[in-house]
Amino acid sequence: MGSGTANATASSSVCSRPCAPAGLGRSCTSWVDNFSPHRHPRVRAWCADNQVEMVFLPTYGSWLNWIEAEFAALRHFALNGTDHRSHAERNAAIETYIRWRNARARPKTGFATDSPIRTWTHYPAKVA
Repeated sequence: MGSGTANATASSSVCSRPCAPAGLGRSCTSWVDNFSPHRHPRVRAWCADNQVEMVFLPTYGSWLNWIEAEFAALRHFALNGTDHRSHAERNAAIETYIRWRNARARPKTGFATDSPIRTWTHYPAKVA
């Protein structure tokens, strides 16, 4: 198993450029789960340097993560009730749904701006 430093380096290298152009005074928000490398000092320092606000979702709060809703819709509209004969056929169904969804996508803005979830970061330790 890798060290925390290696995982933090891998996590921070995923985002190799700032979310907002420098000097515009804007930042972006990244909703993240409680995966320990997200809390590593190097990851937090990178976020601070690149105008990224990390908002930690509570344990068992996957329903708060918008990507989970997108995956649920993908399963419902492209995969449920199907019996694809090949991986290529299944991939085509997924690609068709994604193209349809992207053509109708709208930005998600202003979600829970006054919510304490955006500022509260003290999570109790899990005891095994």
